[in-house]
Amino acid sequence: MADLAAMVARIDAAATVAEVASALAAGLAPLGMTAYASGMVSGPRSLGPTPFHFVHWPADWLALYEAQGFVRLDPLPRWAIVSGEALAWTDIVVRLPLGDPGHRVVALAAEFGFHEGFVTPVRTRGGDLGLVSVGGGARPPLDPGERLLLRTISAAALMRAEALADPATAPAGVFTVREAECVALLRQGFSDPEIGRALAIAPETARFHLDNARRKVGARNRVDLAVKAAALARV
Repeated sequence: MADLAAMVARIDAAATVAEVASALAAGLAPLGMTAYASGMVSGPRSLGPTPFHFVHWPADWLALYEAQGFVRLDPLPRWAIVSGEALAWTDIVVRLPLGDPGHRVVALAAEFGFHEGFVTPVRTRGGDLGLVSVGGGARPPLDPGERLLLRTISAAALMRAEALADPATAPAGVFTVREAECVALLRQGFSDPEIGRALAIAPETARFHLDNARRKVGARNRVDLAVKAAALARV
């Protein structure tokens, strides 16, 4: 526990986002986790050009991930966002239905040498949802102490990175906070019930916020809303 406290103290003392990433990497190394990313999946920043605080994954894997549209298929952030539960990759995979397209993402990740990892959803002080995912090679199952360490340093890293991130990277306040959260999840392919579970609101409430957002930007439908919101985030 003393080591864990020291890791968190180092993260909390970081003066830049790069220092946060370095401190997180140092805490992950003994567990064989070599890749990591932190970013926002709901709220205003998730709509902006820089939803990630930092990403340290192989460039060829990131290129394939983006080219194949895996952001909509990846079961790891999907599970974490909808459930709010921090879990090991292997825990999530065994819960997937046989026909879930996420199995393809997991299989390809293994070809790049990533067999185990951990995903931690983090709710920020402002109510937005962030996500930290870390990964590494094949290893024994994570024990309770390792899981506690991963949850703790991942949450500390995201909170510190979000506090240090330049607020100018977030888009202008066209949407309310709740509308922005719903639109961000819509852009990731979430249905109304899934948005409701992620934000702890009723599906009808999610639909209400999305309809308001659609009218604000003059979108014809939800697909058009996602396109217009993406364009707005690049302004």
